[in-house]
Amino acid sequence: MTNTQRVHEAAQAAGLEEKTLLTYAEWKKAGFQVQKGQKAALKVSLWIPSNKKKIAEGLETEVKFVVKTASLFTEDQVKEKEEKSAA
Repeated sequence: MTNTQRVHEAAQAAGLEEKTLLTYAEWKKAGFQVQKGQKAALKVSLWIPSNKKKIAEGLETEVKFVVKTASLFTEDQVKEKEEKSAA
């Protein structure tokens, strides 16, 4: 089962299939901030490469994966980042 399938299945079971679910880092990269005090709408176990840095450095060639719990947030839990103006 792929990570996408895992998220979709867990979202369906939680009644969140119509929501956009992203990690904190993914929302940040998209220009949003998870609102203070928000708890993850969904937690799901995903396969994550554990040696990505070593592969990039040429120290290893085979990708190794570990299971980690990802905390996912919906669009209702984030707001657009405000640009800080120079004073």
